[in-house]
Amino acid sequence: MKGQSHTIQFILFLLMGMSVWIGFLGLFKDQYDIFRAEIVKGNARLVNSHISANIISAYTSCMKCQTVQAIVEFPTPSYAGDVLSVDLNKSSDGSLTVSDQPFYSFASSIHNLNTTLQISAQCKDSQGNPVTCSTNKKLSLTIDKANNVLKVV
Repeated sequence: MKGQSHTIQFILFLLMGMSVWIGFLGLFKDQYDIFRAEIVKGNARLVNSHISANIISAYTSCMKCQTVQAIVEFPTPSYAGDVLSVDLNKSSDGSLTVSDQPFYSFASSIHNLNTTLQISAQCKDSQGNPVTCSTNKKLSLTIDKANNVLKVV
């Protein structure tokens, strides 16, 4: 009888230790998800502002030019482990949308330039197939001031 009580005591302590360990893992996983969401939100806003600033800079850089070209480079291709997608055709009003697809999306009106410019964006892969623009590639902005068209390639 004495040998059985030690075995039962060992199993009970093992189960209690495992439940405490699993509880701590769940707590840390929740904290990770909360911090990751905040980081992605902040980075999506920063990327959106970065692209908007480059569009405004290109638009105002040369007043007498018919077309202006600019390259938008991103300091890092991934934010919180994910590549953010950039979409200028997502809505009918031509707003700029930066998103971490399943989790978070941030849209802006490019400081109301979407009312002045017609925006056409189509990113292509190395084979020439249309893909979603993302932060792991450079974006090429071309502004045709004569026709008020912004092309993003």
